[in-house]
Amino acid sequence: MIAKVRIAPKEHWCEALLKDLEKLPEMKNMVGSIVEIETKSLTTHQQRHRVEVKWWNLTPKSRDKLLDQIGGGYRLRAPKSTMVCEHLLEMD
Repeated sequence: MIAKVRIAPKEHWCEALLKDLEKLPEMKNMVGSIVEIETKSLTTHQQRHRVEVKWWNLTPKSRDKLLDQIGGGYRLRAPKSTMVCEHLLEMD
């Protein structure tokens, strides 16, 4: 199943995402965008302090859309599947 969700304001992003934003300021261009996630791809990973974080795969269409918003040169280095954490998404 595919769900449409919005990219959260950067104030909601985790520390790791904010560090990425420092390296690639163009990431701010994706805030507010609607993306599609594959709901069956839900996984959890432990981050610092043993906090579990939820992750989903973006659909290929949404991955390409976000990479275009960040900047075309980044696409060359991006993996075929792109996972996003719950901090990047506005979830109900």
